[in-house]
Amino acid sequence: MASPPGSPEIVYLWRRFVSARDAISYFRLDDPGLPDAISDPMAALKELRKAHRDLIDRRDALFADLGRALAETSGRKTPRPPGSQGALATVRDQIEAHTDEVTKIIYRTWLIQQHLTRRERKEAGGAILRALGHYPFDYSAAHLVIQARRDESLKATGLDQHSLDSDDPRDLVRFQLTRVIDPLLTAYENPSRFFREMLPDIELYVFSEENFRGHWHLGTWKDGRPVWPFTNLADLLHRWGYGVLLNPEVKAIFEKAAAEPTFSLILAQAEGKRAFLDVGPSPKVDCLALRREYAKIPSGKGARAKWKATKAKELGVKPSTVDRYLRPSFRKKP
Repeated sequence: MASPPGSPEIVYLWRRFVSARDAISYFRLDDPGLPDAISDPMAALKELRKAHRDLIDRRDALFADLGRALAETSGRKTPRPPGSQGALATVRDQIEAHTDEVTKIIYRTWLIQQHLTRRERKEAGGAILRALGHYPFDYSAAHLVIQARRDESLKATGLDQHSLDSDDPRDLVRFQLTRVIDPLLTAYENPSRFFREMLPDIELYVFSEENFRGHWHLGTWKDGRPVWPFTNLADLLHRWGYGVLLNPEVKAIFEKAAAEPTFSLILAQAEGKRAFLDVGPSPKVDCLALRREYAKIPSGKGARAKWKATKAKELGVKPSTVDRYLRPSFRKKP
């Protein structure tokens, strides 16, 4: 499942598939395969689990630094000029780098777990599909099947239902059924109930104006790029779609954000718009030469992906920008 890194698995299924049946069918059969570098998946999972715990410990220290930086920012009588590097901007960069590390650990862990659970997911998904039936779907029967599968797993492995510290495939699938598939069925069956009652638990933070407004707009980026309030709200809208406005707290804060002079930027962020994707300065690369070089690389074993990553670092751009340069439709002259 090519879930967006860092995004909950349930988000990917909800945003991609029209019906619960489509989503469960994909969940049932998905297997990205083990990365070539992993010979012992269980040992790799233990290492990743330790790395994740270490990152969580570092996060606490970073947020303590954030509190001190906010105090320093609020104590200034005059704002810093654009492009200056204050304490808040420094901490922000550190938190973003930390978030990237956590995302990589989660994604690497997920790849291994998906491969290890392929048989259990196929069985569980098949049972759910049989209960769900065809449209109009029997969601109640599907929920009962999920509960039965979870009870069977607990009885077989003897693990406490609240413990998440297990790499047994039966437990891993039980975690997915509890945290992903069961609430996903509710989202398809009753979106209003899902976004009102269940979404706050999935997102794991309080839906308050303070949290959605954020802090980063109080500082500036190193290069002077504009920042605006309510970026956390825009992220939530981008992640889940406008169904989140069924949540009364989110809707009230959205309407308050509409009074901001930067509301168009909030909407642009929520809708995934990107500056200069189709316009802007010509790239300082020879796209034709780049395509010829790319065509000579043999496909398979990740050779082309490695080339893109290396080329992106060489050019000082993102890998997605290299993808744009490789498209025949990208006709800008070097």
